[in-house]
Amino acid sequence: METIKSKGIHSERLNCGEILPDPKDLVFYEVALSKEDSFLVTGNIKHFPKKPFIVTPAEMLTIINEMAARPGRILNDPATPYGK
Repeated sequence: METIKSKGIHSERLNCGEILPDPKDLVFYEVALSKEDSFLVTGNIKHFPKKPFIVTPAEMLTIINEMAARPGRILNDPATPYGK
């Protein structure tokens, strides 16, 4: 737990008022909304609205590999095709 506290990023939920198919998913969606350049990685993509920051595990691996190949790229660039 100490490692998570020392290396993690603190985030508060951003109350969005959105209604999702599974209400238990809302907390994850709201936390992802609260931080710039964050991603919500899920195998249940159909449970969330289509947003560029909501990605599958395979898309996240692609993002990580592309970021490693091109350091300094801005993740929230509107041209980023993920989650669309």
